[in-house]
Amino acid sequence: MQGIARHQVSNELLRSQIEIGTKVCKNIQEARQDLAKLRKHVIEVTGQHGIAPIACSTHPFSRWSEQELTPKDRYELLTTEVQAVARRMVICGMHVHVGISDDELRIDLMSQLTYLLPHLLALSCSSPFWHGEDTGLKSYRLTIFDNLPRTGLPAEFQSYAAISDIYKS
Repeated sequence: MQGIARHQVSNELLRSQIEIGTKVCKNIQEARQDLAKLRKHVIEVTGQHGIAPIACSTHPFSRWSEQELTPKDRYELLTTEVQAVARRMVICGMHVHVGISDDELRIDLMSQLTYLLPHLLALSCSSPFWHGEDTGLKSYRLTIFDNLPRTGLPAEFQSYAAISDIYKS
């Protein structure tokens, strides 16, 4: 893969989706550089096959029923647990993992981020189409994603002890 770690680029739940994962980065600049390198690589490889990736929240015209699942244990478990809800996931998104060693700071920041999530969602609206039709919504991705059982805003906790108590019982 010419300098690209195999585990950084792979199929997502559906074989038509590409998952890109940066290495662990110390700052935003490092993450930006790694992500740019990985995206460039994906563009080059797909170009060799006469296709190009698109960055979208929902695919504008594909049909979920025609998608092939990626054969991975975690995806097979997901599709066994939630069946058609998982198979309909012709959606894409981005998530960021942030390591915060201070337990109380982590809980405080999670509570603050909960306030910002609706604002971030509004800024990210980019998916009005589903099955080739304009849905009338600015972002149809959330309509599809909300069908999963473990989505939505997280519970708010006042301290690390409060969340720890839940997992002790």
